[in-house]
Amino acid sequence: MLDVPTRVRPVLQRGAARVHALGRFRLTREDGRAIPVRSRKARALLAYLALTGKTALRGEIAALLWSDRGEEQARASLRQTLHELRRLDWTGGESPLLADGETLSLSPGALTHDLAAMRAAAEADDLGTLTELLNDAAPDGALLADLDGIDRELDQWLRQFRAREPGDTIDAVQAAADRAVAGGRHHEAKALLAALEACEPTREDIARLQFRVARALHDDHMAARRWDRLVAALDSELGTRPSPATEQAYRALAAPETSPPPSPPGAVSAVPRAVGRSRAGLPLLIGLSLLLLLLAGLAAAWWWSARPAIAPDRPVVVAVVPFEARPGTLDFLAAGLWEDTRTALARNPGLRLLGRATSDANGSARLTPAEWRRRTGADYLLGGYLDQRAGKVSVTAELTRTADGLVIWQGRFEAPAGEPASGQSSIASAIEGQLRSRLAPGGGRLAEQITTSSDVQALYGESAILLGGRRYEDHARARGLLLEAVRRDPQYAPAWAALAQAAIFTNAGVVDNAALREESLRASRRALQLAPNLAKAHAVAGLLMGDDTAAARAHLRRAIALDPSDVDAWNWLGNSLARDGDPELSMTAYRTATGLDPLYTPALMNLAQTAGDLDRPDEIDRLAAASRRAGAGPDILAALAAYRALADNDLSQAAKALARGGKDDEGRARPASFMPWILTLQRLDMLEPLHRIVGCPRWYPALMRGQSMPPAAIDGRKVTPEEFWLSFYYSYAAARALYNHGETERLVTLYRQAFGTADRFLAEARRAQQLSSTAPTLAMALLAQRQPAEARYILAGAERDLDKPGRRAWQRDDLADLAAIKAAQGEHQEALALLGRAVDRKWLPDGRAKPIDLRQEPAFAKLRGDPRFDALRSRILATVTRERAETGSLPL
Repeated sequence: MLDVPTRVRPVLQRGAARVHALGRFRLTREDGRAIPVRSRKARALLAYLALTGKTALRGEIAALLWSDRGEEQARASLRQTLHELRRLDWTGGESPLLADGETLSLSPGALTHDLAAMRAAAEADDLGTLTELLNDAAPDGALLADLDGIDRELDQWLRQFRAREPGDTIDAVQAAADRAVAGGRHHEAKALLAALEACEPTREDIARLQFRVARALHDDHMAARRWDRLVAALDSELGTRPSPATEQAYRALAAPETSPPPSPPGAVSAVPRAVGRSRAGLPLLIGLSLLLLLLAGLAAAWWWSARPAIAPDRPVVVAVVPFEARPGTLDFLAAGLWEDTRTALARNPGLRLLGRATSDANGSARLTPAEWRRRTGADYLLGGYLDQRAGKVSVTAELTRTADGLVIWQGRFEAPAGEPASGQSSIASAIEGQLRSRLAPGGGRLAEQITTSSDVQALYGESAILLGGRRYEDHARARGLLLEAVRRDPQYAPAWAALAQAAIFTNAGVVDNAALREESLRASRRALQLAPNLAKAHAVAGLLMGDDTAAARAHLRRAIALDPSDVDAWNWLGNSLARDGDPELSMTAYRTATGLDPLYTPALMNLAQTAGDLDRPDEIDRLAAASRRAGAGPDILAALAAYRALADNDLSQAAKALARGGKDDEGRARPASFMPWILTLQRLDMLEPLHRIVGCPRWYPALMRGQSMPPAAIDGRKVTPEEFWLSFYYSYAAARALYNHGETERLVTLYRQAFGTADRFLAEARRAQQLSSTAPTLAMALLAQRQPAEARYILAGAERDLDKPGRRAWQRDDLADLAAIKAAQGEHQEALALLGRAVDRKWLPDGRAKPIDLRQEPAFAKLRGDPRFDALRSRILATVTRERAETGSLPL
């Protein structure tokens, strides 16, 4: 056992017990012997106190672990748990728990945890200890993987803690490895990076560091092996390939003979990045983009057709080879698992199983895959073996294609050694689920290629219709149907992908629901695990990763390569390209979506809004004419007319167009006109109609105007710190209200609780498209709390996010955001110049990200009284006043 206390004294003193948080909870003495903790709530209590390092109130712990009980019963349960912990066989005989009246804490130095030890070793550049700690951790899933489901409040804390850890600790370890490489400690770095890779096999920055070590050690084979592992891990877990930066690093550092193979045709980028911004080259650029888009689709089709094919007039033939038992005492389990797996596969009507006798006889003959194909006509072989280790029975299964002998899938499953037969049926079902999409035509690119029962198919089909309607209530109904679908068939990947989409679309209130987002992420990961080639699974994964990320665009391009007719993927790719500073290419993606489906509302509205941002009203006119020819209804035409008017800041005309065709019989916004209504009414500062037309809460207008504080709970559910900062309709106004009411300390506390570090805030706010507008207010609060260094760091990160090719030239909102960033940095002249450019280009505050009265914007506080600022503010208010007057007595 690693003698950590002698090597990392600042964190682990002699005699200290240790909580192991990576993977499943463990508690050990200094000598490595385990301290058994019987109840899960006792483990959760120790983990919470150790990892937070705080003194907690008894009421806080009771609410965390027994939130479903009354206070008296919860406190009684807490007393019983404390009694259990005090009776443990602690090092030195004394419990580290300190109970002082109403507070609970741990004795200083008596109990620590593995994350703290890693950070201390990283800070000390103790690579040997770091390597041993990582190898000792052997994480088997999420942080504290066995503490989920104890209590909903503890689950919420775990979600927030896992958003930071172990990522922050891994970052610290990687920084130590980087310093070691720079200092020439290559052999130590090699061992540490291997341990890091085991924890984070898909992190490309770690792989690039390993390439550097390989070059320094003249070990070209090490680089080649690491490249192969990275390619396999990214393809298995994310369905993508290494980034161009990583491939370039490998090409530069590896020997010529170990250069990576070229990308498969299906990996061709669906939309290339623009090289220049010249308008003279724009037609050629668009034409080239469309050509490459077409070629990508054709390449994808060629790639799939070039695979060893199964004739369409017969089902796929699978031979289930008898499983091998290691040791022989598991023979009865191997036979039972073989039979259960055959039964599970036989339920799939798209497969035909080779008979039991033939499979058994030929399995004993140890045939090659080609011999299996020649003798029996089997297209695939499914085999595996059972092993027993560490108190568990492990089952390893693999699928081999007989046409070329390639192993196209391998999986590992476990069952308790005490009652292994109880997990036999579930393992067989899991194997069938993993094979279902891989044996479908084309590898299961499309939902219709993956089979399920008729009742699940009916649930999925109804949910698809509801999701296409783009109504909040329809999304909620679709989510309910899909939850039932995955309950009935947990192996049906298309339902998991659709559930991820339904959950994130249901999460459309003023305040986002972090639990629904987590549900979306889990469903998306499950879909990709079951069907690595399912186009919709990649499209939804790209949607969830945030518009402004390279990983999102990689998933979306993969989705398009697999299914070039997926209009959702084209639309979401357009959003991502727009956020990345490529408005021209984003419009190309939107046009492709509308070309596939001329009345596809999301892409129509995105194309119209982008054209307005680019000051191209003629583009909106052409779009409206094409939509009218395609049979667009009054709601779509009204929405397009509103976007045409908004491009000219003619708010009254936009309101009139929406009043004519943008409401249903109950006076509510139609799906196509939902966003134009919000944009129009917020800019007109006519917030009361928002409640009637788009259904915003009654408290929302007062918050938008800065007349009230943000509610701490919505519909009886507490707003979490993460939701406070990452809710599209809520966060700007909520943060602004707290600042303007002098609650800067509370703002900073919410920031710490949600993110912990500035880097985490920058990453999460960027993903949620909140960064450039929220960062100035947070920075002003940090400045008020005398934390200038962190404020400058956050503002610099927000400025980098805006400083992308072409963005400053076309986004009026970005000019205003950049003005606020510059003002918060104290660069008042630059701020005024940027704000003037925005106003000259007809920019108006939307009332959400920026208040209608710019005096309420925290970052502009020191500009008040400057004649130029006052003049710009007056121009904006005069425009709003004039447009409100021209709106007249519209029935809003």
